Amino acid sequence: MAEALEYPERFAGMHFFNPVNRMPLVEIIRGQKTDEKTVFQLVKIARKLGKTAIVVEDVCGFLVNRILLPYILEASYIAQAGARISQIDSALENYGMPMGPFVLSDTVGIDVGVKVIHSLNDAYGARMKMSEFMTEVGKKNDLLGKKTNKGFYLYSEKKPDKSLQYNNQIDDILKLVRESKAIKTQDFLDEEIAQRCIFVMINEASRCDIVTGK
Repeated sequence: MAEALEYPERFAGMHFFNPVNRMPLVEIIRGQKTDEKTVFQLVKIARKLGKTAIVVEDVCGFLVNRILLPYILEASYIAQAGARISQIDSALENYGMPMGPFVLSDTVGIDVGVKVIHSLNDAYGARMKMSEFMTEVGKKNDLLGKKTNKGFYLYSEKKPDKSLQYNNQIDDILKLVRESKAIKTQDFLDEEIAQRCIFVMINEASRCDIVTGK
């Protein structure tokens, strides 16, 4: 986008997070020709809005999605291996996350998450590989999460989110994947679930260059 501008040094991105009124973080994306004055002004704007600004380079996933999507992916691999969706969400919420990975996927939009995972896989390789489970979920046009009232959970305007009802259709998908891949299921401790999902984010964060933002 900046290439078409007369003054590309004035161009940068601001990436807010959903829901915007509640999420404090904003990523300021610096282009190849963005000058420091532009970055400074956008940081000031973000702070005036009461947000926390971080400056990143224009790389795939920026910072947050690059770290967050492995968390969701790992959760999908754990579900594929035998853990219940509700157990995974509960384990991560009890650990301290504001919501579990599958509730988060429904909130953001499953189709959006699947698209981002594909982009990250193209950019970063095997460690961002889509699970068979998420691949099959992503094929279902009616399973988009809250925006279609059906994802990993079922939604209704008449019921608050705290009364989430599990979508049994997900079990059919899991059964199909396990049978096709000859996956022998196992039980998981909540601690193991939390560690696997949190550690994979730590691992990805360690790969990010905090000096260049890449």
